[in-house]
Amino acid sequence: MKRSLRAAGAAVVLAASALFAFTAQTMNANAASTLNNSDVTANLWEWNWNSIATACTTQLGPAGYGAVQVAPPEDSISVSGHPWWDVYQPAAYDLNGRMGTRQQFVSMVGACHAAGVRVYVDAVVNHMTGANQTSTVSYGGASFTNNYSYPSAGYAPVDFHNYPADCPESDDQIHDWNNQTEVQECQLLSLSDLRPVYETNVFGLVRTTQAFLPVLAKSANPVVVNVGSSLGSIGRVTAPEAPESLVAAMAYGSSKAAINMITVHYAKAYPRMRINCVDPGYTATDLNGHSGYQTAAEGAAIISRMARIGPEGPTGTYRDLHGPLPW
Repeated sequence: MKRSLRAAGAAVVLAASALFAFTAQTMNANAASTLNNSDVTANLWEWNWNSIATACTTQLGPAGYGAVQVAPPEDSISVSGHPWWDVYQPAAYDLNGRMGTRQQFVSMVGACHAAGVRVYVDAVVNHMTGANQTSTVSYGGASFTNNYSYPSAGYAPVDFHNYPADCPESDDQIHDWNNQTEVQECQLLSLSDLRPVYETNVFGLVRTTQAFLPVLAKSANPVVVNVGSSLGSIGRVTAPEAPESLVAAMAYGSSKAAINMITVHYAKAYPRMRINCVDPGYTATDLNGHSGYQTAAEGAAIISRMARIGPEGPTGTYRDLHGPLPW
């Protein structure tokens, strides 16, 4: 799915939209041996890391909360007046951002886990800052311009959609929401739109995972959940009786198949981590005109379940809510 949510909602629902979710479940050796057995999540979106650490220790943990959702931790543009949305305009993928430094983030996750509370984190991987922004200042000091140059993230103009190569509109904006090409290859609200599905679904996922690996490595129970699709299942797509066999989506399907292989290789390279890929199912969203057969909450169920597995849970698997899927 291409567009990430820009308003705070349940973390796992956002993860289903953003294609990548993970839980950083502890960052120190003295973390709690067990996490609170609860599905209740506190939304502390736009709280800074130190304040969240305090809330976990003094309120959420003792009250039995299962998790806390937090804002995107990557470096982002700093806009005058600090509107809520500037954290959804990434400038780089390091963890020094509006809510605090990388070390403060690490400490916050450790404090929350010690209190029995999981941490769910937003990750924005499909676009960068707005091309209409004048600020070239980020919270963490990343270098960038708003004409598609983000050296700290490794992006150059060639990495972005533009007119006329991709977007049919001369202003690069979406004008017709019933036009698939415009929706997928033009800019939403002037946000610099990264090139085709592989840049978002594959390369964006790898960059985000790589950025968080040092943090996850400090966890006693690190979990990564990659959000795939049954359209990436060769077994399903080649089965005449399966509905996936009727869908022509070469770029999207092959990008999701790549996520399956990436999941397996990460799981083999980091055997102490629990790294799995899940298919949330065909979920009703704005992008598909709400034609999906299930709600966002139903689609998030398998993501939530796999995000809460323990150290003895499965790794290197591909599944949906009903069980393992064929590769």
